Amino acid sequence: MSRKHRYHTVIFDVGGTLVGFEDDAPFAEFLSRVKKSHRFASAADLRLSMLRTLSLRRHEAVGLADGDEINNWWKTIFDDLFPDNSAASLLMWDLFQHSYFDSLFPDTRPILQRLQELNVPMSIVSNYGEHLTYTLYKLNIYDFFDFVIVSSTEGVAKPDPKIFEMAIEKAGVSPNQILYVGDNVTDDIEGANNVGIDAVLINRPGRKPSTAPMMLDSLLDIEALVFPEEG
Repeated sequence: MSRKHRYHTVIFDVGGTLVGFEDDAPFAEFLSRVKKSHRFASAADLRLSMLRTLSLRRHEAVGLADGDEINNWWKTIFDDLFPDNSAASLLMWDLFQHSYFDSLFPDTRPILQRLQELNVPMSIVSNYGEHLTYTLYKLNIYDFFDFVIVSSTEGVAKPDPKIFEMAIEKAGVSPNQILYVGDNVTDDIEGANNVGIDAVLINRPGRKPSTAPMMLDSLLDIEALVFPEEG
């Protein structure tokens, strides 16, 4: 007997939702390559400083769709971390483009595997650089998704309705049959809601907490939203 579901399709954001900076090891290796003295006491200090900087300046990236604009914004993040060391900033940028610092959140693979077992179609709509496909392959999660829509490739970024409308068309279902999962109120929650898609916010550690009508403590709670009578 098939389970009764509230949503047909789940669409994910990537950065801050599925993928983050959770592992100190690449930051430690990076610092070992920095020749000039710096202000960071440890790899964890650098990683957490990067998360704080992203949290404070995330609003500056809202609506950026052009790849060069996105790249320039990220470069300023690394310049903020190493204001007196351009070589370190450039090295961090180069490694970032190769997804060197990226890692999956602990709940990412388990929920993707669980939804796949339940035959729930999954896709991605993300404001991200053109290296997103590489990132998903590197982290071994690309094959979970029916389609991937990336702002830098499409030339349109969340919260613009157009990028969500692309997803609706590709999903082949009505907006009220889609659940969108993201970590940013403006881009993800308001953007999806504006085209009739329900959206749920996940607050990740290291970021300024936000509020939304629907919120999760863990991605594992998505199953109860998709199958509310049995969750």
